Amino acid sequence: MARAESTARKPGTYGQGTLSEIKTGRLAGRWRYTISLRGKRMEFYGKNAAEARGKMEAERDKVKVGQKHMRRGLTIARYADEWLALPSTQTKVRPSTYAIYVDNIERLIKPHLGHFKLDVIEPDDIDRWHGLLAAKGLSTYSIRNAHGVLRLIFKGACHNKLLLVNPAALVSAPKPVHRQAKVLNPERTREVVAALQGHPFEAAFKLLIMTGMRKGEMRGLRWQDVDFEHGQLLIQRQITRVRHQGVVVSAPKSKNGIRPVPMGKALRAVLLAHKDRQAFRQAGAGDAWEDHGLVVTSGRGKAVEATQLYNAWRQLLESHGWEYVRIHDLRHSWVTHQMEAGADAAWVSKAAGHATVGFTIDVYTHMAAAPMQLADNMDRLLEEPAV
Repeated sequence: MARAESTARKPGTYGQGTLSEIKTGRLAGRWRYTISLRGKRMEFYGKNAAEARGKMEAERDKVKVGQKHMRRGLTIARYADEWLALPSTQTKVRPSTYAIYVDNIERLIKPHLGHFKLDVIEPDDIDRWHGLLAAKGLSTYSIRNAHGVLRLIFKGACHNKLLLVNPAALVSAPKPVHRQAKVLNPERTREVVAALQGHPFEAAFKLLIMTGMRKGEMRGLRWQDVDFEHGQLLIQRQITRVRHQGVVVSAPKSKNGIRPVPMGKALRAVLLAHKDRQAFRQAGAGDAWEDHGLVVTSGRGKAVEATQLYNAWRQLLESHGWEYVRIHDLRHSWVTHQMEAGADAAWVSKAAGHATVGFTIDVYTHMAAAPMQLADNMDRLLEEPAV
């Protein structure tokens, strides 16, 4: 069996590679220079350190000459536009993700880094950019997103042989600050459900509270997806509004997003009453009604706007003096209630459309009833009289 190599390293400046003397194996005594060129990890070997370094520098100079000859003076702003226009950028992500790219480039990258030459910007420039964004009041989450987009832009430049090294990869994005999601406790959940009686968006909010579906999935739900006979909803699309593109209908977020969701008796009654009211409004609107078959609509049959939901939800909470929780936290609340009630994590994960059951367990295990059930099992075992 081949012996693993052992090396003695001479670390260079970060981003300029590593020089190593190989101590064991068939290459023992030789030197190796490891570096990333053209966005790929490359290795150069020599009888001594100078020979390995010389081979690396010769290859790097070739790349530099080709790079400068091709696009000398190319700015980050200009290349960012070219990167956005690439079919690989546009077609490999969801429209909403592409809109996030555009938004970050136009608001956060171009105004501060757009004037830099693509092959001149240094990691320190990116680090100072982080500080500038933080000084403007941007959250760690927003800075991390912007950094991620910048890193993708430079990755594309490396792939197209315009850069040797991705400078954004040499800078650590700010560490995320984990926010504890707020949830509605059982008592508040009952109070909210009662307060929604007769509310214009009663069906919308009760769908979110009683099923844990995502807001976009609720907006995309059609009557053909509602099976009153078997008590089931079929989630198979979502509706979002994407900047520069308008309303976009797409598949759910994760690969497990297309799924059946159980519908209880309470929700069934809500939807039946809502369907009757919607039919009455449609008859009154006549030709002005746009029939898309949606369960939750605006006044004329179109998909309800997210801003309408946000405003209505905030007003509901404020009118009762309740602490604000996000609409998305209704989803967290549903999963939390299910796990606290001792529901099987696999079924909860499937109904919620989580990417994996592991995610459900990792995020919500501290809320589950199962750990205490294990202790109770031992208590019951020890309480039984010995035979």
